[in-house]
This record gives sequence, C-alpha cells and structure tokens, in this order.
Amino acid sequence: MVYKQEKGCCNISCTKVLYMFFNVILLLTGLGILGVGIWIISYKGDFNSLLTSNNYIIVPGLMIAAGLLVVFVCIVGCVAVIKENRFILVSYIIMLVLIFILELATGVVAFIYRSEISDELLKGIRGKMNEYELSDDVTAAIDKLQMEYHCCGDIGAESWNSTSWKRERRGNNTVPDSCCKTYSKHCGLRDHPSNINKEGCLTMLETFFKEQYSILAGVGVGIGLCQLFGIITAIVLLRYIQVY
Repeated sequence: MVYKQEKGCCNISCTKVLYMFFNVILLLTGLGILGVGIWIISYKGDFNSLLTSNNYIIVPGLMIAAGLLVVFVCIVGCVAVIKENRFILVSYIIMLVLIFILELATGVVAFIYRSEISDELLKGIRGKMNEYELSDDVTAAIDKLQMEYHCCGDIGAESWNSTSWKRERRGNNTVPDSCCKTYSKHCGLRDHPSNINKEGCLTMLETFFKEQYSILAGVGVGIGLCQLFGIITAIVLLRYIQVY
C-alpha cells in the first residue's frame, strides 16, 4: 500500500490525525446516544403503559441501534487506518452514510411524533385510569406519575370521579393516595382536600414528552450532520491510499 504525495497542510498525516480525532469523537457520541436510549427505555419507560401505542419506544430504540452501529463503525474505522486498507475504509464510509440516514430518520420520527403526543396522552391516561388497581403496570405508572409530578388525574383531581375505580369506592372525595401532597396510607380517602394535588398530570406529562422528543430530534439531526465531517474526512483519506 502506498500513498499519493501532496504538499501543504492537507497531506496524509494531517488527514489521518483529523480522521482519528473524529473517530474518537464519534465513539463518544455513539456511547452517549446508546446510554440515553437505554436510560429513556429503562427509566422513563415506566410511563409507556399510559400510552395507546408503542411509538414512544421507536425513537429510543433507533437511538440504541444507532449507538451500537456507531461503536462498531469506530472499530472498523480504526482498523482501516491501522491496516491502511482501502476496502475497509470504503466499508467505513458506507456504514457512516447508513448511520447518518438512521439518525436523520430518528430526528424526523421524533419531530413527527412530538406533534401527536397530546392526543395519545389524553386517550391513554383517561383510559388507563379505569384500570387503576386492576393492572400492576398501570397502577405503578399512574402512582409514579402523580407522585413525581405532584399532580392528580388527567386534567385534575375531579377527573377521578368518572372512573370505574372511583365508582367502586363510592366515596365523595376518593382519589389514589399518590395524589396527596403529603403521602400516608389512605390519605386520598380521609385527608382534607387541601392535601390533594389539584393540577392534572396531562399538561405536565405532555411537556415532559415534548421536551424529550425535541431533544431527541435535535440530537439525531445534529449528530447526523456532524457525521458528514467524518464522511468527508474518510473520502479525503481514501484519495491518498493507493493500491499497488
């Protein structure tokens, strides 16, 4: 394997340094988006049972896939430079282009789903409130939502009045204990209304999801655009590597 010789800053040494620097940055971003995707599914995924579809899983799922691919591609990229192998470098460029498309798709999906989240949350929370204490997943999700965001019901504490859960209780002021400002067992049944959170959870959860999807959309598009630099650098490096 030999190199084409060119004068000036843009020579093989300069290009290889830029290439390896980008590869390190790419590896860090890959690990970052992989970690964020796993965190969203494992931690904030508790709220998935309140949604009417699995669309929320799509975006972090794409992030995990992109993160794993990025880590693999970085390894391929390092091998390409160490071995000075033109074929491996071409494979690296192709995989970078595929990841670029995947991350742009992630950003687009996140942006589209962001505009649909309001209706899905309203349908999801209202429907799932009737399953409270009937489904462990739903009960855990609603309790976590109400306690974490200090809210009650979908649009307010009074929204529990129309649920089958409330009708079974046959109480005038019954709400789940997780609605209480200061939690204690059966506080939702016996406590003074002043200890009950009045604000609904819909607005807060909607804000959370929209913020998450705005961030994911920005990260997906931003990292995808940054990878254009890596593609260009790899193509420039490819120009220098000549086959005997």
